[in-house]
Amino acid sequence: ALNDASISNIKEVLRGWEKKYDIKEDLFSFLKPMSDEEIKKKERAKLAEREIVKKGVSKEKIIEYVKEDGADINKDNGIALLNSVEENDYEKAKTILELGGSPNLRTKADAVINKAVTLDMIKLLVSYGSELTSQVFNNIGDDYDAIEFCLKQGLDPNFDNCLPVRKTCKGSYKSPS
Repeated sequence: ALNDASISNIKEVLRGWEKKYDIKEDLFSFLKPMSDEEIKKKERAKLAEREIVKKGVSKEKIIEYVKEDGADINKDNGIALLNSVEENDYEKAKTILELGGSPNLRTKADAVINKAVTLDMIKLLVSYGSELTSQVFNNIGDDYDAIEFCLKQGLDPNFDNCLPVRKTCKGSYKSPS
């Protein structure tokens, strides 16, 4: 436990730093304990972060958790965004991205975009900076427009030892024509 002498020593060290580094603020004032209101706000944010990562949470609840309770939209490497993409809920994914969700917090093998199965979802994620992965091709390999979009966005057609060419030659790619 700190006693008055310990506090005085801390204040003296901080005043020394204020002079040495020409700091105008009272550094000791930054060490005040949190107020009851700040503690309650932090608790609300913790509770909201436990909820925001669950599957099936509505976009309205996500907005509430972030804007009113202070939850981190990217909690657990963006699991809220991953869930919305797995649920193929375009509006919820868009809301999460608008709230600051990042589509690139996971490894390429576990990337959020890997779970996208529609061109609209892929376009949404790419428009918010998602990196394209080879898994995207596996999800959309029979959608000519989706493949064209990915290639125009910079997807390397030679990825995974020319996977697109190999699938085409094997006959697993279905041409719209």
